[in-house]
Amino acid sequence: MSEAMLEAHNLYSHRESAALLILALWGVTNLVAGTFFSRRTSGQPKHFWQVALLWGAVNSLIGIPQYLDLAGPSTEPANLAEALGDGLGTARLLSGAFVSDLATMLVGGLLAWRRVTRDSERLQGWGKGLVVQGAWLAVFDGILLALNGGYIRDLLGLAG
Repeated sequence: MSEAMLEAHNLYSHRESAALLILALWGVTNLVAGTFFSRRTSGQPKHFWQVALLWGAVNSLIGIPQYLDLAGPSTEPANLAEALGDGLGTARLLSGAFVSDLATMLVGGLLAWRRVTRDSERLQGWGKGLVVQGAWLAVFDGILLALNGGYIRDLLGLAG
């Protein structure tokens, strides 16, 4: 592995680790806030915080183990082709996650729309919660996708 490729890999690994820590913290924050506020509110706010609690569990279960895995010993790609393969695989995963985030916002928007839900406070609260979670994750995944694109671009530059 060339020194330039190792440098690009290490920078990307550091950014990926920081991103997973942010995701884990977002998840834990939602777990705590969702637990607290869903028990102390009623109507739409109660259901909004229920969504935060559930998404907090999902984001924590994704972010914490992956962060801990990256905190362990690093396995560097053996060559440029392997590094590019890993980068492109991550790009596919992040693209799918981004589309899923947009779908979450769309479903949430439909649930929050009073005409669709016939003034159901539960569905509207869930819908608003889904919009917030989907929007946060879309920004998060979009930033990661851009960082991953930079990593792939750096690797392609090394290929000549």
